[in-house]
Amino acid sequence: MSYTIVIVTAKTCKHCVKFRGDTLPGVIDALKSRNIRVYDVYLPDMRTPLPQDYPAVLNDYVAFVPAILAVPTQQWKNGNISNVYVFNGTRSSKGEIVATKGYPLNADGILAWYGNLPSTSEKVYTSGSYRVEERVR
Repeated sequence: MSYTIVIVTAKTCKHCVKFRGDTLPGVIDALKSRNIRVYDVYLPDMRTPLPQDYPAVLNDYVAFVPAILAVPTQQWKNGNISNVYVFNGTRSSKGEIVATKGYPLNADGILAWYGNLPSTSEKVYTSGSYRVEERVR
């Protein structure tokens, strides 16, 4: 399965500015060299929603910046987005996106994360206040 990557940064985030200058060009080059579709969104501040030409549902997954999201490309193309994966992020039992430690924020780390995304569609069931995920490989 292929994924479309959306990288979200903000001008008012000092870490984002450093990431954009030091790391982002290499990340984009590494993704594009593997024929991975990637979008770079540079917001004026951390509270600004994504531009209207991006699926509105993605705003629900931008809980911190830089945010790197993976959307199954087929879902991206048909506009029916039901699976979004957040780099070094997970959904809490309260349904909020929270940061986790995992991969380094560089091209190698992002490619390793991308390589570990589910290889086929994943059915997600909501049960009470927690999510149960069924992965099909």
